[in-house]
Amino acid sequence: MKHDFSGDDGATEERIRNIHKDVWIECPQAGRIINSIIALSQVPKRTTAPCMLVYGDGGSGKTAIVNQFKKMNRGLGSPFAFLSLAENPNNLNYKQLILESLGVPMRLAEKRGMLSQEVAGFIQSREIRVLVIDEFHDLLLVPRNEQLKNLSLQKGLSGDPFNLSVIGFGTRAAKNALSSDVQLNRRYHTVELKPWGINHDFRNFLATLEKKVSLKNDSLLYQEDMVRLIHYHSKGLMDNVLRIVKSAAIYAVITGEERITKELIEKAVLDPWGYKSMK
Repeated sequence: MKHDFSGDDGATEERIRNIHKDVWIECPQAGRIINSIIALSQVPKRTTAPCMLVYGDGGSGKTAIVNQFKKMNRGLGSPFAFLSLAENPNNLNYKQLILESLGVPMRLAEKRGMLSQEVAGFIQSREIRVLVIDEFHDLLLVPRNEQLKNLSLQKGLSGDPFNLSVIGFGTRAAKNALSSDVQLNRRYHTVELKPWGINHDFRNFLATLEKKVSLKNDSLLYQEDMVRLIHYHSKGLMDNVLRIVKSAAIYAVITGEERITKELIEKAVLDPWGYKSMK
């Protein structure tokens, strides 16, 4: 008989929804990056603002850090503006995307020029110090003539009269493309967001994640055999770890096991969304 996720089983449905929710778990590598960006944002205005590129494999947790900054922004005095190059429903060009993310009225840009003193004054009046760009590699992995325009714009943003610190989050391809411009590369401090190793930090992360999924019985994900199994299947990538553990937790709820076992981890890897068709 198939499980019914409605009616009397509403509590189970609610638990599954809660497991699916995004979670933020403090970990040393992400913490160091966050603290570095906060420190960078507090540098007094100077001729060339400091910039940073955080790069790593897809699924390494870059967007999770960006989302955490969005939550922290108001508490920090709202010095950050955010732009995701993966989101462009209106097919705007790069300059227009930047101005939109900074809240600059397009009429001002059209009247005075895209990067005019008036536009800079508008940005300064909002006290924006940092532009955070997710999927940063998208602005560099374009035809050479367009890439040169984008690189030139990046220089303009971090120099007078804008003095914006640009924080890019992207893949290794972004680092390679940035290296092609010596002057721009010199402005960017680069930080690699590495996959998890089998170490104390990874065990602590799994122990905290186990608490977040709220099963009734202990799964002991921090034990060596579980750590190695999860690391093997996830390759140490943050997104993979979350997907495997969350899916295994849902299977644990559906089966009544109420703890994550090796068998449920294997099942989550093989068929992460198969819990709705369980007999």
